[in-house]
Amino acid sequence: MQLGSGLVPFLIDWGQSRHPSETAPGGVQLVDLWAEHPEPSAIQGMLRHLGQELRVIPGALPALIAVFDTPRGRVELR
Repeated sequence: MQLGSGLVPFLIDWGQSRHPSETAPGGVQLVDLWAEHPEPSAIQGMLRHLGQELRVIPGALPALIAVFDTPRGRVELR
């Protein structure tokens, strides 16, 4: 399995450009965000090293799950 399994973020320097959140359409709200991984403690350790926190629960495969409230109802993305 790949180190970080796609769950540990890389850093982006937006420089002089506007952050995408400033120009994104409105009406959508992040409700929940968590990860699943076969070795959750390993991922949590990497995130802590970066000064980040994310709930990581046991799962068969690495996954990042986001839940949004949208004008058309609640949506879960995996």
